[in-house]
Amino acid sequence: MVILRLAGLYFLLGLGFNLFASQSFAQDGPHLPPAPSPHLPDAPKLNLPDAPKPTTKFPGNDLTGIGPVDLRTTVDQNEMPWRAIGRVMIPGASCTGALVAPAVLLTAAHCVFGPQTRQIIPPQSLHFMLAYSGGKYQADAFGVHITVPDDYDPVLSIGTMGNDWALVELDHAIGQPDRFIPLNARAPTAGDEVALGGYAKDHIEILTVDLHCHVLGLILDQKGMPLVHHDCTATHGVSGAPLLIHGEAGWTVGGIEVVGTSNAGGGASALYNVIAAMAKLAK
Repeated sequence: MVILRLAGLYFLLGLGFNLFASQSFAQDGPHLPPAPSPHLPDAPKLNLPDAPKPTTKFPGNDLTGIGPVDLRTTVDQNEMPWRAIGRVMIPGASCTGALVAPAVLLTAAHCVFGPQTRQIIPPQSLHFMLAYSGGKYQADAFGVHITVPDDYDPVLSIGTMGNDWALVELDHAIGQPDRFIPLNARAPTAGDEVALGGYAKDHIEILTVDLHCHVLGLILDQKGMPLVHHDCTATHGVSGAPLLIHGEAGWTVGGIEVVGTSNAGGGASALYNVIAAMAKLAK
């Protein structure tokens, strides 16, 4: 999807690496003569054996968020949490989403804006297909109401990635108590083992999952909103997928996938502030 395009480099902006300020300071400082260039011997060349080639489900590629080694695999969509995840279709685009209540879908905000108009779509044009695989699905529903944060800007989406989430009320309940994923009560922390899966551009007809990835830490977008930085393998089409944490209480949602790292594995997921919004939907 659109947001997954150049994000790896933009993470530095959110973290506050003020490169231009540093350059200006250096130019305004005293003018010193250049230091003499030291004459150092050439470093010895090491003859190292080739690294072993990993055995993976899919070959690596240069898509955003994948990198040279592809760690994704397929899963049984009759089991949790995969049975609560499905494909989100809007006119001209495809994303991933998950049920967080029997009739409430959680996905990325940029997945509910028209790719050409940059306007929020009519809710009824959103089609959610639960446990989609090869053109078949176990249940489906259409949207009736969409909630996105006021601070999310679809035009400046890179700068507002921390608010890139959306709640979609569906026209009928398709999730039973064992078929939706609750929200995690805490933010993930560095070192947490997580999983991420969705309907990626290169395998769009099936759910592909990275089962063994980790949280690298929290970063900030340009507005100071937090994002979960992770090393999960995912690319275009996985936008809106839940970043999954497994604990004593089972699987929970720790974030919403919104961006991938350019030409490498990894990306970032928005931390949600949706509990209050979900409470309003329940009334």
